[in-house]
Amino acid sequence: DTWITTGSMNHQRSHHTATLLKNGKVLVTGGYYDISCNIFVRNDELYNPSTGTWRNTDKMSNIYHTTILLSNGKVLMAGGLPAVSSQLYDPLTGTWNKTGPMSDWRQGHSASLLKNGSVLVAGGHQNNWRLFNAELYDPSTGTWKS
Repeated sequence: DTWITTGSMNHQRSHHTATLLKNGKVLVTGGYYDISCNIFVRNDELYNPSTGTWRNTDKMSNIYHTTILLSNGKVLMAGGLPAVSSQLYDPLTGTWNKTGPMSDWRQGHSASLLKNGSVLVAGGHQNNWRLFNAELYDPSTGTWKS
């Protein structure tokens, strides 16, 4: 029940996400580098809890997105800025690849993994306009539907 210091990240960041992978490592994605929120962090990082070290991985460069671990072990990134719809991170290759476009571009939304393996993304906003809708991502087809 105490905090201990571990290795420092390679890049300071805010407005990022952290996803626990099936192999126990943590994928940290996106965010801003500076306090004025003008510079995107151009590298994602993997944390290895066994060694307490961080290493750079493939670039995703996004903010205000969500990430969620899928049943197949890949990580889905949905929405955010810039207006990149969705991407998949493969821990085996350490790379991001595009997947199907979302029905609505959104940021500040939620993402939930459902028992059937699909992902429910709900709410958020577009340029300060609130979204009162949701959509489902099907990992087996790589498609979204309202």
